[in-house]
Amino acid sequence: MKILIVANSSAGGGAESAMKTLHLQFLKLGVDSQFCALMNDGSQSEFEELVTLSRRWKSGLGSTLKCLLQFNKLLMEFNPDVVIANCELPELFCALSLSPIKNIVVVEHTTQPWNGRKILGQLTRRVLKRRKAKWVTVSKIESDIWPLHIKPLRIPNCLDIPVTSNVAGTSFDLVRIISVGRLVESKRVDWQLELAQNLNLPIVVIGDGPLRYSYCENFPSAEFLGFQDDPWQFIMPGDIMISASDYEGDGLVVIEAIIRNIPLLLRKTKDYLQFQLPESMYFSSKEELKDAILRARDEGTEKVLSPSEIRLNLISERKPESVAEKWLEFIKELFNA
Repeated sequence: MKILIVANSSAGGGAESAMKTLHLQFLKLGVDSQFCALMNDGSQSEFEELVTLSRRWKSGLGSTLKCLLQFNKLLMEFNPDVVIANCELPELFCALSLSPIKNIVVVEHTTQPWNGRKILGQLTRRVLKRRKAKWVTVSKIESDIWPLHIKPLRIPNCLDIPVTSNVAGTSFDLVRIISVGRLVESKRVDWQLELAQNLNLPIVVIGDGPLRYSYCENFPSAEFLGFQDDPWQFIMPGDIMISASDYEGDGLVVIEAIIRNIPLLLRKTKDYLQFQLPESMYFSSKEELKDAILRARDEGTEKVLSPSEIRLNLISERKPESVAEKWLEFIKELFNA
């Protein structure tokens, strides 16, 4: 069995990281798996069977078409039995592929796919449906696949991370605010930056994106570390991680923080309420977030630590071994069908 996992880049965020972990687990199980990164982000190959194509961020139509031709060449050379497409560009490439693909599986990593490009998303997914693609979602939230009204199978993202933390089980006085993730409008990192500035608290922003330069200009006292393969190495006792996202998919960064027992404050959205954390860890507005930060500063971070039962359940569900087995069972069903 040959499996080709296609992602936007080899670095990227939570979706790419989870799929790389799945790919490595496939290799351990003796599966002929390749990981294809469409984006050439300059990162080095740190794992086996990595194929990096030539597309560059915001490089125009010519770069995308060249990458599409390379993708078709890879399909002909590797001849996969299954292509697992993650996020929008891999979906589009599978829809436009000139080479026949035996089985396409699209992984839904967000609760709001193709946001801002709905017409292109509708066309792409209708083509994929005609190509008899199947869908998998990583989120627990009950929904169908937009705009096809297909009920997907749920297979959670896997995580290969240590279960210890330098802050585990201890309450500290609040020292710094931490933000981890893409710097885009929907993440609402500006809430944290504004509050940190107004409350005279240090803030460390780990991640990259189109808003980085404007944030750096408007909030010169904040520390911007850019994208980091291991953001957790920068977390210290007294830090509190905040996520004010409008929406998420699986919330992988938050799951990693929960497992590592890092103090957390989360926006009260359906995506984060699925974790069923204590009420003290949620906020609904910027004003509520300000109040929560002040409580943590005055009372310590004990009330924003995740319960051990929730951490252990997430660890059990996300083991690469069990997630890979679920994927292989699903793929075998595709062959039987």
